[in-house]
Amino acid sequence: MSNIKDIIPATKAVFEGLKQVFQLLTKKQYFAALKEFLNIFRTTYTGYIKGRFITVKGKKVPLAAVLTVAVILLYIIYPSSEEAKPVNNPSISQAEMLAQSNYYNRDGVIIDKMHKCDAAVCGNLENTNDEDISSITIPVAFFDREGILVYEGRIKATNVPVKENKEFQIPSEVPFDFFKLGVVIVEK
Repeated sequence: MSNIKDIIPATKAVFEGLKQVFQLLTKKQYFAALKEFLNIFRTTYTGYIKGRFITVKGKKVPLAAVLTVAVILLYIIYPSSEEAKPVNNPSISQAEMLAQSNYYNRDGVIIDKMHKCDAAVCGNLENTNDEDISSITIPVAFFDREGILVYEGRIKATNVPVKENKEFQIPSEVPFDFFKLGVVIVEK
């Protein structure tokens, strides 16, 4: 393969063949493109690689083996575009994220089903304890579309009986786009 007169025509033929493959791909003729690519590969292998050897420290090594090892090393060393991207967990929508952050289930108290209602936040409060709770403070922060805090409100439920399920409403004095549950304070 050291004869330059043999390499130049072979390179031109491979280049023309690859151009043909890309033209077929742009025309969405995938089977014909695959067939042309395999034809280029077969011609290159049988005409220029098969039966050729490289001498390394006095031993003959098949050129096909050297090229195979080189391709494998390049694949291992060069990171693919998929590996370069960080692995993301399945994403959830902003609404789902806010719904999860607007849920409370601790100290025998469940606060859920929070949603925007008129100019307030409505929700459900449940005492799952075996005893009454003297007070529960439920704070809410109200935000505008840009995520700027526009108002803070809270309610305090007192003497919540055992296994009691109550609806609540926390009004806002200013218009808001979304809300977030704050730190709930439970006093038994």
